[in-house]
Amino acid sequence: MSVIPKLEKLSLASDDITMISDGQFPGDLFCNVKVLRLLTCKGQSPVFPIHFLQCFHKLEKLHVIYSDFKELFPSEGDTDGQEKCVGTVQLHIRELKLRSLHNLRHICNQDSGGAGLIVQNLKILKVIGCPGLISLSASMAPFHSLTTLVVFSCQGLRNLVSLSTAQSLVQLETMSIRECHSLTEMVGNERDGLEDEIVFMKLKVLKLIELIKLTSFCSRLNFTLKFPSLE
Repeated sequence: MSVIPKLEKLSLASDDITMISDGQFPGDLFCNVKVLRLLTCKGQSPVFPIHFLQCFHKLEKLHVIYSDFKELFPSEGDTDGQEKCVGTVQLHIRELKLRSLHNLRHICNQDSGGAGLIVQNLKILKVIGCPGLISLSASMAPFHSLTTLVVFSCQGLRNLVSLSTAQSLVQLETMSIRECHSLTEMVGNERDGLEDEIVFMKLKVLKLIELIKLTSFCSRLNFTLKFPSLE
């Protein structure tokens, strides 16, 4: 056990998460882990178990692969006491990678009170092979620090983000969206009195590849898009 606290990279499966959640390990055992990979989490609750991450105080990169979760960041009514740890644990996360989550519907639920705390410091977001995903964010969760956004082969995606979320992407430098065959527009058409303008001030690289149903960046009338740094 004396070696484990020195670990900086760790991969866990369903049984491991259950044991950690049940308190079968000392609270400081994984205190230096910076990169956490969750693999083949099958048959668990459809809501991602945020609470067990309270053991990973220095977590910077979270990768979730081949799992059954429908929701990553739960709404307040579904947290089951989890939300109190969201701000203290997830604020360190800089990279979130999601791969082959076939049941995933949203990354940030519309009612996710803690979602803003979780995503506001993300710098890299990669979503690959999540066919049930409808939208990256169904809320006004801000991605103020995001510099890289990669979305690949998410066949159920109809729009990428809400208008309010798009307006928070002030640090975005690279956006690559590929083979999302149901995507009709990049930015959802909200009708909530928001400003009719998005300025991607730092966006240098924009790749839109094999988006066969894409008709517009945003279908909202009299809408302005600006890419002053696009190469």
